[in-house]
Amino acid sequence: PSWAALVLADPAGKWILEVGRETASPARRAVDGDTFKRVLATGAPAISGLVRLEDGRHVTEIVVPVVRRNAPTYVLVAYIESSFWLEFLRRIKTGPDVTMTLLDQNGIVIARTLNHEQRLGKRAVPTLYEKSRESTESAYRYLGPEGLWFYSAHSRSVATGWTVATGVPRDRVEAALRGSTLWMMGTALLTGMLAFFFAFVLGRRIAEPISELAASVRALTSRGAVAVPAPQPSGIDEVENVTRVFEEARALLQEREQALNEALAGEQQ
Repeated sequence: PSWAALVLADPAGKWILEVGRETASPARRAVDGDTFKRVLATGAPAISGLVRLEDGRHVTEIVVPVVRRNAPTYVLVAYIESSFWLEFLRRIKTGPDVTMTLLDQNGIVIARTLNHEQRLGKRAVPTLYEKSRESTESAYRYLGPEGLWFYSAHSRSVATGWTVATGVPRDRVEAALRGSTLWMMGTALLTGMLAFFFAFVLGRRIAEPISELAASVRALTSRGAVAVPAPQPSGIDEVENVTRVFEEARALLQEREQALNEALAGEQQ
């Protein structure tokens, strides 16, 4: 159903037979000469770029050689109108406001979902054209023919040289990015506040028993082991380890103080 016409021609380009939904005289049709010659030279099928017929319609051609005795005896040409490619692009499921563009191997617009009639048969805008020539796949920004900036990505077929490009309006993308950025900043700020809060709480929980332990050490050196109360449990393993060592030292000093006092009492007696 996508074929507008099917033509059989000889290697000299003479039309032998034509069938199609809309038959017309050969003079009203056109064949892409470079594609025709390439098929005869290589013996392999090929697809043309966009071809403009005399009646103003734009078509693409699939050219297939009919090989007999190892040589192309005839050539079959199938014509596909650009309206089919436009419907093909529109059937692709994309997000809202996404523009799909199909370029031939020369960078000419075959179909475009936005302003198709105005862009049909014209070269792609400079950035899209240059990027599609430079690499088979790429992503970039470009200024569209409507004066709108697009974020675009394209993929070029190695087999045919045709390119499919997508374009999303810059304002839509950046609005989504702004929303994501604000959300990320808010999350980071909340995370930082929670981290500060927990650091403050945990810091106090660690600092208080350490201060109490330091006070006990100062009291131990000034008043002696007997008069120093044991530090309160903190529930923090590291502080508890230091407290345990302190208690062992305090008990040892208390024993020595007691032994010393007993020795002094004995000497006094």
